[in-house]
Amino acid sequence: MSAEDLRRNPYVGLRPFFAPDSLYFYGREDQTAQLLEILRQHRFLGVVGSSGSGKSSLVRAGLLPTLLGGFLVQDRDIWRTVQIKPGDAPIGNLCRGFYQALGEKPAVDAAARLEHGIREGHTDAVVDFLTARLEKNANLFLLVDQFEEIFAFRGNEEEEAQGNVDLARRKERARRKAEAADFVDLLLALAVQRQLPIYVALTMRTDFLGDCDLFHGLPEALNRGRYLVPRMTREQLRDAVECPALLLDAHIAPRLLDHVLNELGDRFDRLPVLQHALLRTWDKWQAAGGIGPIDLQHFEAAGGLERALAQDAEGALQGLDAGATARVFKRLTDTDLSQRRVRSPARISELMAAAGADRATVQSVVQRFEQDGRSFVHQSDDGKPDDPRVDISHESLIRQWGSLRSWVDEERQSRDQYKELVARAGKKAMKAAALLQDPELQMAIDWRAKVLPSSGWAQRYSSADGDYQLATSYLDESLAVRTHALAETELLARWNKVWGRLIIVAFVMLVALYTSQRTDVGRNLQEKLAVPAPSVEYVKPVAPVAPMVSEGAPASAVFQEAAPKANPESAESKAPSQWESQLDSFGATFAQFAYLGLFLATYLGVTRLGKWVHRELRYPAILRGIQRLDGRSPLDPAAALDLRDAVQVHNTTYAGTVRRMAAYLIDWLCYLPLLVVAVLVIEIVQGFQNQDAYSDEVVIVIMGLWLAFAWLYETLQIVSTKQATVGMRVMGIFRTGMHGERLSFAVATKWYGYRLLTYITYGLAALTQIRSAKRQTFHDRMAGTVVLKRPATQNLSAMPAGTEQPTVS
Repeated sequence: MSAEDLRRNPYVGLRPFFAPDSLYFYGREDQTAQLLEILRQHRFLGVVGSSGSGKSSLVRAGLLPTLLGGFLVQDRDIWRTVQIKPGDAPIGNLCRGFYQALGEKPAVDAAARLEHGIREGHTDAVVDFLTARLEKNANLFLLVDQFEEIFAFRGNEEEEAQGNVDLARRKERARRKAEAADFVDLLLALAVQRQLPIYVALTMRTDFLGDCDLFHGLPEALNRGRYLVPRMTREQLRDAVECPALLLDAHIAPRLLDHVLNELGDRFDRLPVLQHALLRTWDKWQAAGGIGPIDLQHFEAAGGLERALAQDAEGALQGLDAGATARVFKRLTDTDLSQRRVRSPARISELMAAAGADRATVQSVVQRFEQDGRSFVHQSDDGKPDDPRVDISHESLIRQWGSLRSWVDEERQSRDQYKELVARAGKKAMKAAALLQDPELQMAIDWRAKVLPSSGWAQRYSSADGDYQLATSYLDESLAVRTHALAETELLARWNKVWGRLIIVAFVMLVALYTSQRTDVGRNLQEKLAVPAPSVEYVKPVAPVAPMVSEGAPASAVFQEAAPKANPESAESKAPSQWESQLDSFGATFAQFAYLGLFLATYLGVTRLGKWVHRELRYPAILRGIQRLDGRSPLDPAAALDLRDAVQVHNTTYAGTVRRMAAYLIDWLCYLPLLVVAVLVIEIVQGFQNQDAYSDEVVIVIMGLWLAFAWLYETLQIVSTKQATVGMRVMGIFRTGMHGERLSFAVATKWYGYRLLTYITYGLAALTQIRSAKRQTFHDRMAGTVVLKRPATQNLSAMPAGTEQPTVS
């Protein structure tokens, strides 16, 4: 806020009081005197207080003007003041602060040389530098505001203990720890030495007192020179509210003053909230004409203590990109290990990376919350004027502004989700974990769709440079597997509907065929077993003659003599024997089973072929439908089909004999009709030429055409993206190189040639495959190829009960 602004408004708002604001700084006179006494005794002062207690204002607008007034050292009336924050370069910021305090404009690399000298010579380097430049009657006051930043700069012990931090980041954290220790040790040493009158003061929040034992000597120094900021009394608060307005000839209505003091009570963040409410109350009074006392209606119009800050912040959001603004403030805040919402300063370039926005967008957000008296954020060059450092003015903004609190909580959840995803992806890379499944997968998908994480955002929470790519690939792979699983389930459900109808049709056909065959066979068997009537041949009667028999001969002999002569092809000669009857009955039964087996084989073959055709026709559409419903699948249908046909080395299984032979037979059925057509054409030609038999030339042409077609049929399909013939695709296998690569046309031709040479042993392929580690036939080994079974797509058996399945049209 400029001097003109101060004349218009005596209240500073959310930002701390600075030395030029000391005229309006009331209620802290006794506390300032106590700070002066501690500094006189120890030359080291640690001002400690809770957030919102006014630590920085007490030192900047209370202690510092008192020093400049000569109330500490009588014989040295000049004060050089170094005011810094640790930031992301403590020693570098200290070096630049020295040059600014001395009024020198350093050369380009002068501060860098001083920083190098401090790292080498430590305290002596600073004393030598100041001795040559500090006037004999001058003192140096070194203020390190927001000293707790040194703990964030130093790093987190728990994060450093993690094993997934790469070597480069470990080295950087070790360097930062060493620099933080050197910085603290330098402050303590400068306060102890007596060659130069150097006085050191620091401000720090009370909740970081326990962390001070990380630095040797700091707890002891704080025990000697610590000042715990007390709460202001009611009288002191009355002065802080009323006196600044009186300086500008304005009056606070008594009822408003009492109302403010009563409402203020012991609330947290009461001082910054009070200052901002008074700032906006003054603006409302000025807008109303600035006539009469500042009264309760002006205070309520500004929002009061409860709503003034949040109302002003929400008003600043109007006209800004809401998403970019939220991401900027998420980068400017953080949550520590104790789940406290804290500030996290960042440079403009870091805000651009985290928000995924250009510099103009980020600058517009920062300027909106910095101007018009808000002072919610502030910028400082911090050694890089082209890339200034942005920080929230006070953490009370986080606690009082509901939108910012929700953003901080969302960012914490996003951070935890991302770190968990990185950890799972790392375990998956080491084969110690599986892919994500629902409900964790759906939660990760929803998180990515909502947060839209980028590599710039993830850099803040990554332990290694490749963490973001690792996590993204892991999530994409998990999503692809789920998408395929859903598609497979939907495909199976649709096929089962068709399959049920085929079962009914097949059963009816089977019963009809069995009944027909049983009737025909029975009729044939009955005809074969029937005994025909003997045919009697007529014999012309002759004259009776005396029987020429001897005595004692049986009379039947005479009748036998006169019996009619049977036909040589009699019924006895035609009647089947018992063995022949049993053989005919067995043959009939065998024929029935043969018909049944042929039907079942045909049915299974047609079903398998139909299932394959159904997959090829319907699977891409189903996959596109699921991806359209999901809306977040990273794969298009073409890439998905490639994934389904790709070789996954970790899940490779070699094709067995049955699949290979079945695929071979299906391929035969595919190009057998072409051979039949060729033979028919040749038959027609032979008929026109009145030739009864094929010539040798015709036979050679037929065989050549057969081999050429079979070669092109198999080779061209093997070298395609499917890497399989029709029969192989039906059986779910494909042919590839030894390392999963697609075969070239030359290698595929080589394989086919070896198979022709060993064609006679192809039927004995099982003997050569069983004894091979990779189940290769001879021609596979010679050509360097292998037949693999496609990895089975992950099913949905692991999905929780009640998970809704997408419906795809």
